[in-house]
Amino acid sequence: MNLLTDPENFTPPVRNERDFFAFAGCGRRGKCLYLRRRQVPESDMKDFAAIDFETANGKRTSVCSVGVVVVRGGEVTDSFYSLIRPRPNFYSRFTTAIHGLTYDDTAEAPDFETVWKQIAPRIEGLPLVAHNSPFDEGCLRAVFELYGMPYPCLLYTSDAAD
Repeated sequence: MNLLTDPENFTPPVRNERDFFAFAGCGRRGKCLYLRRRQVPESDMKDFAAIDFETANGKRTSVCSVGVVVVRGGEVTDSFYSLIRPRPNFYSRFTTAIHGLTYDDTAEAPDFETVWKQIAPRIEGLPLVAHNSPFDEGCLRAVFELYGMPYPCLLYTSDAAD
């Protein structure tokens, strides 16, 4: 069971501790100054948002779908999924084989900036959980830069195996 296929029943893997990626502070333009890594006990992760991106090709800017699940008090309280028109807008055979999306699926989809306006209020103030946070955070940073949007200060944790 995963975030995109079954968001209502999504639960992150249970661990005694999580690798927690926390931004230490933000500059005037919303850019984070540095990233530090620390351990956070599982009991501290009752409120968070899980996020998962899919890309159209090998470019991190080519996000073509996003799924978000919001957990508050240990319960799923909100979920969101949207297709996104990727930039650049072409699909590799490799990525299509993974997620099944094609150019025709996203040709009329909203752009990232429009979709993010729907996501931002849902996740405000929450740490983000991602199965592979370096990938998902990399996608997020890349599309924010591509669209000339100030990068928000977000907290990340990863469920990827070490």
